[in-house]
Amino acid sequence: MKKIVFLGINRNPLSVVCLEALAQTGSYQILVGIDRRRSLIERFKVTWRSHSLAGLTSRAISKLVQKGLGRGTIRSNAVESASSLIEVAELRNYCWFECLDVNNGDEQKLMADFEPDLMVVASFSQIIRSKSRSIARSGAINVHPSLLPKYRGPVPIYWVLRNGESQTGVTIHRLSSKVDAGDIVRQQEFPISKSDNEATLQLRASEVGARLLGESVEALLAGSIECVPQEETQASYFGFP
Repeated sequence: MKKIVFLGINRNPLSVVCLEALAQTGSYQILVGIDRRRSLIERFKVTWRSHSLAGLTSRAISKLVQKGLGRGTIRSNAVESASSLIEVAELRNYCWFECLDVNNGDEQKLMADFEPDLMVVASFSQIIRSKSRSIARSGAINVHPSLLPKYRGPVPIYWVLRNGESQTGVTIHRLSSKVDAGDIVRQQEFPISKSDNEATLQLRASEVGARLLGESVEALLAGSIECVPQEETQASYFGFP
């Protein structure tokens, strides 16, 4: 059975839906690395409130800010509320660890000892350096909710709505030294309606991303896919508002 290291944010919908999609295949052993660094999550919280983003209530936002669990060891015995990576890991009997620094030597060793075939990233706030990316035999891929090379950066759903785009999409791409710039594995676009907000777009992106991820993982591990370089002349990057 192939092994996957999965890296995501504990209560991020894209992270959770993508992990569950891989779990439902029953085809992989998965080690889950959970990014729970408060600084980035608090920054999202301030951003969402200050810009009054539709569809995300204060209650929903507050669920992202959770008390830290400590650090250092693989754990498989924690229990949290619904809609989290921890819950999926517990239900599927996957080991998980709190990943405060994916480029730290101890966490690199922890992942390397798992001997993964592929690293999968979905809504992860940390830059993954070359040494960490190379731990998996087939490299590392990311699920990005935009039509790369357009809208690189951490919050593309916010920006496509703010900029009045009529369509967006999801891209599965290889990780590289430049943020969101690796070769494209799979991509699918979908329209943005006048009634869409962050909540509806995130739900759609999660559904599309999970399906594309399943296809991509299967093809990459089988060695039956050719990736396409991004067109740098078409690239755009948007940071936090």
